[in-house]
Amino acid sequence: MLTLQEQSLNWSLNHALNVGDTDVFPRPFEYEAIKHDWDNIKSYLAEQDILSWATRPARTLLSPKAKYGFRVITQLDPIDFLIFSALVYEIAEDIENRRISVTDKTVFSYRVKTTQEGQLFDPEVGYRSF
Repeated sequence: MLTLQEQSLNWSLNHALNVGDTDVFPRPFEYEAIKHDWDNIKSYLAEQDILSWATRPARTLLSPKAKYGFRVITQLDPIDFLIFSALVYEIAEDIENRRISVTDKTVFSYRVKTTQEGQLFDPEVGYRSF
């Protein structure tokens, strides 16, 4: 049985509230509603076996890209997003520790630097560094 840690779930809700769940859809109102009953919802999620969790349908549609192209964009169900982002939070440091060091100035993609407010990526490393 795989369960999520309380700290990861708290981070996940903070991430949804402060950063959002995607940059292509408006933030769902459900995160504010979840915040109001967070202790009960968090307890429920912390008891779930994540290995047998069944995801709900996601919102998917086409979005314009450039002049004649399109891309598929997806927004997870809010509860599924909280679980997914809590999982990411739990393994993010392990993944980051196995990557080429930032000091090598070789890889300029997003790098992990979490904060309690829900930040996932280091704002100092990215395209401008490249």
